[in-house]
Amino acid sequence: MLRRRLVASVLAFLLITSFYPLSQVRAADQPVLVSVSPTTVQAGQSVRLTLTGSGLANVNQVWAGNVSLTELNVTDTVVTALIPVNQLLTLGLVDVSVKDTLGQSFTLPQALEILSNPVIEEAYRQDISDSGSPEYRRVPTIGGVPIVITGTGFAPGLSLSIGGQPATNVRVETGGTKITADAPASTTGGKEVMVINPDGGQSVLPGNSANTLFYRLSSPRIESITPGYGSTLGGTLVTIAGEEFDAADRIKVQIGTGFASVVGVSADHKSITVRTPSGTVGTVPVIVTNADGVSVSQGDGFEYVVTPTISSVTPNFGPTSGGSEIQIRGTNFPEAGSLGVKIAGREALEVTRVSDTLITAVTPPGPLGPAPVEIFDLSDTKKGIILADGFTYKESTSSPQIDPDGIQPNTGSTTGGDLVRITGRDFLAGSQDNPTRVFFGGVPAPEVVVESTTSLRVVTPPGQAGWRSVELVNPDGGTCKIENGFLYKVPEKLVLITGVTPAQGVLDEQRRVVLSGANFLEPGESPNDVEEVEVRFGGNLAADITIIDSRTISVIAPLGGALGPQNVS
Repeated sequence: MLRRRLVASVLAFLLITSFYPLSQVRAADQPVLVSVSPTTVQAGQSVRLTLTGSGLANVNQVWAGNVSLTELNVTDTVVTALIPVNQLLTLGLVDVSVKDTLGQSFTLPQALEILSNPVIEEAYRQDISDSGSPEYRRVPTIGGVPIVITGTGFAPGLSLSIGGQPATNVRVETGGTKITADAPASTTGGKEVMVINPDGGQSVLPGNSANTLFYRLSSPRIESITPGYGSTLGGTLVTIAGEEFDAADRIKVQIGTGFASVVGVSADHKSITVRTPSGTVGTVPVIVTNADGVSVSQGDGFEYVVTPTISSVTPNFGPTSGGSEIQIRGTNFPEAGSLGVKIAGREALEVTRVSDTLITAVTPPGPLGPAPVEIFDLSDTKKGIILADGFTYKESTSSPQIDPDGIQPNTGSTTGGDLVRITGRDFLAGSQDNPTRVFFGGVPAPEVVVESTTSLRVVTPPGQAGWRSVELVNPDGGTCKIENGFLYKVPEKLVLITGVTPAQGVLDEQRRVVLSGANFLEPGESPNDVEEVEVRFGGNLAADITIIDSRTISVIAPLGGALGPQNVS
């Protein structure tokens, strides 16, 4: 009886295992998530997520935040699932969770970031009100015109680019449905418009869209040139008014045969301020060229005339009550019957034309501070000259100051005789009995000429080798001093430039130039021993400077600069 029961039990067990294999009786692995890709999606978008991990074979539910995902594809290590459109809308980080058929679940905390979802609808010119105008979406290659981007989901602090170039003055209107900005410069053609919100949410309007911006060649126009005349010496400040002028660092202005120095271009690209190059007597064309190669010319746009020059005003200071007797030196002064002199915009008193190069006058009352000195021809207003800050009205002792790099050159021979220019502020020119004085290491300079309140030139006295102080003493007792302001060198050690090859070039061309001279290296010194060397053309720093030997330096001449001869130092 016992034997029968045992056999029955064994048979029963074998029957059970034949219907339920051991692999199905054992519990399924716990699902585990390791990563989610992508890690960011934009709100409302339908994106397929890829989840990786282990024990995922029986997963039948996936959530992102509180949103159930659809269209699951499952393997033991990978699950893909689709975020339904317009379902995942809450911005920020959300959990990603899975659950399998056995009720086992796993959550990967803050695994997915929901970004904002800006949408660009169209872009157009803000300054063109007629949507039917051909210019409604057309932007000149110079950029600068105001534009509008419309759509939804724009957040303050976003970035806006047009054709890959950042727009400027970007502002988001209340409600996030409108952006205003200034268009950047670009090349011709339709441009992609891209908006990126601070959280990374972005939108792109393709460059081939009918609603995007299309860049065309610029159409510069000259309307007026003020003043339309100036000195043959150049340096006249001129304003050119018109339309669609390029940025100051991209535009070229040619007056006659020379290029003007561009001071600035207005924010609306409707005016250019330049300083004229030197020229010859007569009228010459003015040519403005934008960076895209489009030019506009006004023939006989500027007239060069022979004007007076002012080299010095002595003394160049006095009381606000006026009454100071001054001497003005220069050239080409008008004849006595046509001579006019103004200081601080007021007629000077007791004006006397002593010669073609000397005028004496008495200052009128004036406001405290620097004031312009003007000489003009009463019979021809074109023939005038203004020396800015040529005279200073004062009520107290001056406080002169030399600029940090205001002594140029700051090296010379121990024998003296070198011409040095000093720049700064509050320089006063005295009389013969009480002149402005400059001392090098305590030794007075033999010649001092005050050119203006900000510039003077001196001839160095002899001095001992080494660094020496430079001290300036105004006629009213105001002083300033620069310790180690000037380096005296014995003549055989003095760095000399004896030749420049080639000795000329054009303003907008970088050209290799070779400097010949002496003492570019100390005895026994090799070019590799020199840590730093500067070469300047008219104050502009040259590039790619290479010391060949003690007598030769090779450089690339800098772009720009004033037309005409330049100092090389």
